[in-house]
Amino acid sequence: MKNIFKNVILAAGILSVTACSDYLEQIAPSEHLNSEVFSSKEEAQLATNKLYGMLTEPTYGTYMPIYFGAGTDCELIDGLSTESLNTTSERGNMNYNFSTAWTVLNTAWNGFYSIINYCNLVIEGVNGSELANDEEMRCHLGEALTIRAMCYLDLTRLWGDVPYVTDTDPDSENMYRGKTDRDVIQDACIEDLQKAIELLPWAGEKGATTERVTKGYAYGLLAQTALTRAGFSIREASKAGYENLGVEDVTLKDYCDATYPTQRPAKADRDKYYKIAATATAAVITSGKHKLNPSFEDEWYQINQLNLDKKYQENLFEIANGIGVTGELGYTIGKRINGASDFFGSKGNSSGKLKLTGQFFQTFDNTGNTGETVSSYKTVDKRRDVTFALFQMKQATGFKYYNQTHTESLFYDDKQCTGPFQFYCGKWNPLWFNKDLQNVARKSGDAKWVTGINVVRMRYSQILLYYAEACYKLGGAGHSVNGGPTALAALEEVHTRAYDDKDAGKAFIDNLANENFMEALYAENAWEFAGEGIRKFDLIRWGQLSHKIVEAKKAFLDGVKLQPSQGGYPRQFFYRFKTTKLDAAGKYELLEADPKSFCWFGTDVYPVYDGEVRATKYDTMDQKWFAHGDNGQSDTNLKNNLPSICDGLNPWSKIGEAAEYRATTLFNSQTNGSVRNRYIFPIGAITLSATNGTLQNSYGY
Repeated sequence: MKNIFKNVILAAGILSVTACSDYLEQIAPSEHLNSEVFSSKEEAQLATNKLYGMLTEPTYGTYMPIYFGAGTDCELIDGLSTESLNTTSERGNMNYNFSTAWTVLNTAWNGFYSIINYCNLVIEGVNGSELANDEEMRCHLGEALTIRAMCYLDLTRLWGDVPYVTDTDPDSENMYRGKTDRDVIQDACIEDLQKAIELLPWAGEKGATTERVTKGYAYGLLAQTALTRAGFSIREASKAGYENLGVEDVTLKDYCDATYPTQRPAKADRDKYYKIAATATAAVITSGKHKLNPSFEDEWYQINQLNLDKKYQENLFEIANGIGVTGELGYTIGKRINGASDFFGSKGNSSGKLKLTGQFFQTFDNTGNTGETVSSYKTVDKRRDVTFALFQMKQATGFKYYNQTHTESLFYDDKQCTGPFQFYCGKWNPLWFNKDLQNVARKSGDAKWVTGINVVRMRYSQILLYYAEACYKLGGAGHSVNGGPTALAALEEVHTRAYDDKDAGKAFIDNLANENFMEALYAENAWEFAGEGIRKFDLIRWGQLSHKIVEAKKAFLDGVKLQPSQGGYPRQFFYRFKTTKLDAAGKYELLEADPKSFCWFGTDVYPVYDGEVRATKYDTMDQKWFAHGDNGQSDTNLKNNLPSICDGLNPWSKIGEAAEYRATTLFNSQTNGSVRNRYIFPIGAITLSATNGTLQNSYGY
């Protein structure tokens, strides 16, 4: 526990970042230097910059955006079957088979509290400065208050009740502090954010960009915190006046543990927080400072290009990384470069840490598939083919395509997905990297390389969906707040962005919302944010995490047992290649799977391509995605992989809703701990040891 509260001193040096080279230039004042540092606006600026540098370290650089968001109905950590029991790595722990010996728990915990302690230094420094009323100094105060609130929200979402520290005295008797109720912490964060909003500029004003905390992100974080406060959370003990999971929806009753119940506040209290969230998001929407990029694909292309969007400012806050200095996105997650290639160098990347599922792929709106001709097939919701990387890039000789074996070395799109739980996330795509980043990959040799791609902490589509949810909870789909759109209109804005035919997109989401607004919002959350480390925490506060995982498993069972004509999964996927130039000189080429050629059918009947000529095995490629036993594959996915997914979250043998899934898959319980809905992290063993008994684990750990 001592390293939680010690002063953090950064080694000397200046780090460069993507869009602005001085963001990570920093100094490190201690409590003894605060009066000196914060008597100068220039030194106060450098001191505040350190906060942004600390956000590039593993806690927010890797764990939050990649590891900790895994384990949902559509996002899996790279660990199936017996690997889900590996409690020494994320493969077991992010399947909810937690162990206090997992060292990442201690590293992340210390990372959060190091940032918090430095925020406290800045807050005390500004408040104690003779320049405290200066506009720039007040902005630094707002930045520190916001970043501290962000850390505490994430700590409480991951660990529940945690120590709450707002001072910086390392010699205090409060060195070994006990836990504070998460509700108290989140209420304090709401107060801090309401203060910060008054101190911060909007992005685009007074030189502020979205690589710094601005008014828009503080509003968004306020809404996120308020909705979390109103939502469900597993508790160390039952709280009087709180509502148990399953009271409103009896389907969810089995997921509420008797000893450690999952609860939310009473309706009157929930409405108070919904009003805070609705008001905050309405302020962002009506400000006009942030908008959706009209193209979902271009939104992600710009992120991969390391271009800071100053036109739409869809990303309310990005953690700034530096090319070749910091950044795991595009290396540890994204489309895979499998091994050495002339274009990307001898290392490739290792981007399969997080996977997406085939049953999720099937949920996107594909109403444009009207026949067996390829020209009749079109992707209606364009987010799907950005979100999923169906292929990996590979360079090899002897590659056989169109029934010809080529002896020359080719760089080509290879069959990546050999099963339904093997889809990589395509939002980080090496083909979209800018030239400088491609050069970093080539020049890194056999060493791991870092991308410099920014971590996006919040997008404007989250603002719209938070607003839609809060307004709906307060007054229904037609409700609006402070000049904002209706709840339904906000939901429509997110959904229709992904469509060329806006009317078709509107009709699709309206049909879902008319049937069940919240179910439509749950689905929209997945389509929009899959792979970004966002969905898990929303599912938790909705009380839907366990339920949606069971629904996804049952959907897989239905998909593999039904014929495609009955709504089952397609048995074959067909595609053709096109040649893509990777450099202006034409030296490097990729034999790329052409998205315009993609189609899938329920039989081995080959599709009809342009010219009304039916393809044959000699001029098209095929791939079996849903390997489940009836297409020449083994039953591994049914009997081993499917049961292992998130298998530590619940004692599945006691969940009535999972009965069909258990019987069909010859269910083997593996570990399946005794506590229901135990998504919460244990405190790491090293951290516990350092507290001399002040902190203990709960939830049956």
